[in-house]
Amino acid sequence: MKLAAQELTPFLEMIGRHSAAHPALARLIEAGPYYSDAAFDVTLTVGNKEGNAPFTFGVIGTANGGKIAASYQAPDLAQALAGQGMLLEATLENPQTSVLLGQAGLDPLPFEADANGILAIKLQSTDGSKANGSLTFTTERTSLAANGVFDLARARYLEGQGKLTLKSEDLEPYLLLQGIGLPQMGSGLPVTASAEFATDPEKISITAIEGKADQNGFAGALSIDRKVPGKAEGELAIDALDLAWLGEGVLGQVHDTSTGGLALAPVVKPAWTGLDVALNVSAKRFWPGVYGPVTGFAGKLQWKGDELALSDATGDWLGGQARGAAAIRQCQWLRLPALEVRSHGCRHCRNGLGAGDWPGGDRPLRSCGGDGGCGRNAAGNGAFAQRIGNGELQRAYPQRHQYGGAAATDGGRGRHED
Repeated sequence: MKLAAQELTPFLEMIGRHSAAHPALARLIEAGPYYSDAAFDVTLTVGNKEGNAPFTFGVIGTANGGKIAASYQAPDLAQALAGQGMLLEATLENPQTSVLLGQAGLDPLPFEADANGILAIKLQSTDGSKANGSLTFTTERTSLAANGVFDLARARYLEGQGKLTLKSEDLEPYLLLQGIGLPQMGSGLPVTASAEFATDPEKISITAIEGKADQNGFAGALSIDRKVPGKAEGELAIDALDLAWLGEGVLGQVHDTSTGGLALAPVVKPAWTGLDVALNVSAKRFWPGVYGPVTGFAGKLQWKGDELALSDATGDWLGGQARGAAAIRQCQWLRLPALEVRSHGCRHCRNGLGAGDWPGGDRPLRSCGGDGGCGRNAAGNGAFAQRIGNGELQRAYPQRHQYGGAAATDGGRGRHED
């Protein structure tokens, strides 16, 4: 039997009206526009006089400039309709990766990624409604593989556990296809990563996360709440973390690479709002933007989309112990409430602070002396306190304050110095 249709959506909707509701079928119907100009050869074998012949269904052909081949087998019609005892195999190829991802049900934005993508899926029933599954997505520059055990029942669709591996010479186009923008994008983002995952009605757990993003190593775990949209918690250990990079995730461009100073462009609206993401973060090197990195950094990160806060932060800085907090908000200023350093023989305590200590030569925003000072305490240790508030930021950078706040840091995603 042959099936040809300029628009396949009406045909898929007809199948949906005469079939039991299922999330997989609903997603296929939504992806219908990506199957335009379809031309398929379809085969169907079902039943015999005894009623126990295997059920087989096959389709091969083209749609929207790509090739599609799929087969579905089950011991009999009843099990085929129930999704039991079945074997499903499908391969989709398309020179336009965005079209291929749309056919997979992801509804991408109109950006282009690697060409000539191949998507392969295999599901084989085990016990009841569960199945062993594997998925691979490959291009010349990117590969993604996932495998595990999943539930295919309508009420528990895709609940299960598995493993995931990813390797891409540049992940940025794929993030843009899903509407995800990261700070300082445009220079490419090579990524290798692996993780284990498990899904249940309450949450999606991603564990044993390990990999590198632009040579910046990371590891951790994340739990995503399925009952409360935008809520997640976990832990992240990373080689290098940059305050300016975090700031751009809330405010937009902070650092002007052409001038070396603060960007004067207006603060952009936040890409996300209403989030509640809490992470315990540690970093071998944390770059606050002055005097070099804080090493052995640890703290708690809270991200709400239009606000990012670091609390209970500690680390080694300037030969002493740093502790404090920072907050970046979408409002009329950037607030870094407190960053304190206590060290024995702190070089800033010995030498004092001047205008030259602040990047760009503007007036210093540091206090040295008094209750925030660099005096000696009873133990003989030096103490240095850095405080940046909205008033001080306005005095030092009035032209920036009228648009919103920005971190006076060196910026840069690609910090990998030891």
